[in-house]
Amino acid sequence: MVRFGELVVQEGWISPDQLSEALTIQQNGTLRFGEFLMRQGMLQPFHVELALTVQKTSPKSEPIGKIVQELGFLQKRQVEQAAQFQQAGRNLLGEILVDLGHITPEQRDLISGRLPA
Repeated sequence: MVRFGELVVQEGWISPDQLSEALTIQQNGTLRFGEFLMRQGMLQPFHVELALTVQKTSPKSEPIGKIVQELGFLQKRQVEQAAQFQQAGRNLLGEILVDLGHITPEQRDLISGRLPA
């Protein structure tokens, strides 16, 4: 049976290195919350960098979710939803590759349609 990762590499949509990155994320289960928020398009890199700076210099060592709320980048509801989504562990390789921006949702669906059910 051909695997999803092999197919997207064969199609030339991702490199073997990109596949390796996605597989590492899949095996680790979750991303750091700030990185997860960026990959979901909820925050820009500068938001996360600022929040991490605040986190590192804060004597209380608050979670990044609380800091981005205090900075006004996200609302509490958005942080809670993102945390639930992260904890649910989107571990399907196709979803991870889309989250990383290596393939489009359309490419994922095309490859998924070629895999045996």
